[in-house]
Amino acid sequence: MIEATGNPDAIPVALELARPRGRVIILGSPRGSQQ
Repeated sequence: MIEATGNPDAIPVALELARPRGRVIILGSPRGSQQ
């Protein structure tokens, strides 16, 4: 899965969808505080 939106809310969703043996590539550049 490639996440390139820059939306920080999409990252946990991408990780959940790729489990347990998938790979996630994060290309977005979110701004602001992250949890």
